[in-house]
Amino acid sequence: MAIENEQPVTGQSFYYLEICCRLVAEKFGKLPISSWTNSDYLRLSGKLLRQTSVTLSASTLKRIFGKLKTPERYYPQKATRDALAVYAGYKSWDDLIVHHRPVEEDLSTRLHQPAVAEAAPSMANAAPEAAFIAT
Repeated sequence: MAIENEQPVTGQSFYYLEICCRLVAEKFGKLPISSWTNSDYLRLSGKLLRQTSVTLSASTLKRIFGKLKTPERYYPQKATRDALAVYAGYKSWDDLIVHHRPVEEDLSTRLHQPAVAEAAPSMANAAPEAAFIAT
């Protein structure tokens, strides 16, 4: 398992990297990523340099976006992730994570609420006339 900043790289790390890559591709304006050519990676490299002052080679971008296969899935260093996040419109990689973190449910509240099926009968079990609203 890869280690980044004393922390193991997990599936969740790649979840955020996938989000970032999708956002970068959308801003770059060329989808799908699978159709990108070497010149697309070179153009993206130039745009990243102009906007973030960070140089990312076309080869590094290809590893990040999955065009170049590596023995283990490639997870870029923090400065690279920061540059991609800034290009995508965030202040940093950490800012991107905060904005895309799944909402954590309050389990104690959820346990004390009736299930949707218990709270209201389904329309399938309702009388036919209940399915229509008079106008």
